Amino acid sequence: MKKLILIIVSLAAAVSVSGCSLAGEVTETSNPTVETAAEPVRIDEKDYELALITDSKGIEDEADLKIWKSIIAYGDSNSKTYKYYQTEDNSDGSAEIEQAADHGARIIVLPDPSYRDIVKNAGEKYPHVSFILLDDQPEKGLPENVMCVKFKEEQAGYIAGYLSVVEGYKCVGFLADADNDRNTRYLYGLVQGADDATQKLRLHDVTVKYMFTGGDEKRAESAANELYKNGVEVIFACNDNIVKGSGKAAKDRKKKIICGEKIYSDFSEEMLTSIEFNTTKAIEYSIKNYFSDDLDLENDGTSMVKALGVENGCIDIPKDDELWNFKKTDRGTCEELFEKIKNGEVEIFDRTDELPPIAAVVYEEIKSGSD
Repeated sequence: MKKLILIIVSLAAAVSVSGCSLAGEVTETSNPTVETAAEPVRIDEKDYELALITDSKGIEDEADLKIWKSIIAYGDSNSKTYKYYQTEDNSDGSAEIEQAADHGARIIVLPDPSYRDIVKNAGEKYPHVSFILLDDQPEKGLPENVMCVKFKEEQAGYIAGYLSVVEGYKCVGFLADADNDRNTRYLYGLVQGADDATQKLRLHDVTVKYMFTGGDEKRAESAANELYKNGVEVIFACNDNIVKGSGKAAKDRKKKIICGEKIYSDFSEEMLTSIEFNTTKAIEYSIKNYFSDDLDLENDGTSMVKALGVENGCIDIPKDDELWNFKKTDRGTCEELFEKIKNGEVEIFDRTDELPPIAAVVYEEIKSGSD
């Protein structure tokens, strides 16, 4: 009986040692033991070609999760390895970029404008790595291994303005967090879309009223109420806090909003639709079109700025019918508009140093406290 127990214990010990060795390499020996087994190889010590830097939420953040899925899809389709690095609460991402670079990253994706202040130094420090900065264009002077991927804000504004007027609204609003080039492109696009629809429908009394407010949700709600008080029927709102504040004001006043930059579902009754910047397609498009098979950024020796839009599949509206709440305008009208933009039949002015060419629409800025 004792002999049987000893045999069982010996077998259990052998299984235990064998199980431990599965985590790493085992040196070739007839009697492997814990001492002869190599150190286990931790998954985060491997090299990865594609890297995403996320904030402290990791891929729990919806936007970063979409980008991560696009990196996975590209990696799996092209036999490339990938990993995301989650920053600490007080980190600007520099430490995570260093980890990614040290572990073989050929492309590091920085998912939003919060990384604009570190991308120049990162590009200079790691010249063998290419960086994709999404949805931003920092000051000039970036190194040649940095690619900035923007979205054509003027197209999003144009679509919102055109559809609003076709739907029957004659006083269209725009609300943004600050008076800058990005928001000016939204505004000028909105004015052009409203103007083209006004001419097409032979209208003569369409106006666009706009405000710039801070990025705070409460200030946005107050500013949206100001616009509605000044006759605005539908607001094109961009930026998360601006959308949330405008949505609350729209709900209280039984007005409408069009949401910009991502798909929203929080304001189903107040929202006509969302105009989405498709970061998933932007990543896929950028890597496929501007990088070699070896993941080398193909450029002319300078940093790159690429503005992507409808023609690249990077600006779209949600396909879910529950997120299309127009009453008079059907999806066919929207699809026809997208097709015209894609084919170049619609020319949208994208400069910010000149006023856009308009013929029928009047637009004005509303100041806080206006009647």
